[in-house]
Amino acid sequence: GITHIKDNLYAVVDDKSEKDGFYLWNIFIDSKKGKPLNIENLGFIATPNPNRDAEGIAYLPHRNTLLIAGEKDNRIIEYTLEGQPTGRQSIPLLSKRGNLGIEGLCYDSLTHTVYAIEENNGADSCHLFLLDDNLQLIDTKIYPLDPPSAKPKKKGSHIYGASEILAYGGNLCVLEREVRIPKNKIGAWTRTKI
Repeated sequence: GITHIKDNLYAVVDDKSEKDGFYLWNIFIDSKKGKPLNIENLGFIATPNPNRDAEGIAYLPHRNTLLIAGEKDNRIIEYTLEGQPTGRQSIPLLSKRGNLGIEGLCYDSLTHTVYAIEENNGADSCHLFLLDDNLQLIDTKIYPLDPPSAKPKKKGSHIYGASEILAYGGNLCVLEREVRIPKNKIGAWTRTKI
């Protein structure tokens, strides 16, 4: 997950770090072509919490804080830009642990709504959670996924579901992905769609 903070400053989660946390990056983009010109890693900001398999991150501009969604515990925790917990956190949004939990996270500053989406619930759909900006659950909806283009095979892995979401002006975009990795890795492919 990645979120814009201001100017060239972005925050990026790291699901493999020892601690829950995020990197701060300066990303310089060509304003005419929209392509990155340079990326400066400003370092990792560790929080006091252990790694929660961070998948999603969102910026709350009115509080200058970051929200991080952990797939391991399916909670959203709010941190300062220095990595300190603010005390605000959601209830566990799902009871399952590990992969296929909360994957995408975003904030719509127009509606003051936090959105979190489950990767896949095993039934060709995902749970989409709507929370207020104090991380109180408002509603849960079912987001139907497009059917996968391939059937899972016995050997290798097949990943299918929502990987990221983006809110803008009361609208929501969902990035769906499908990944097939054969046991021997040859012939692997990925398909994405919005």
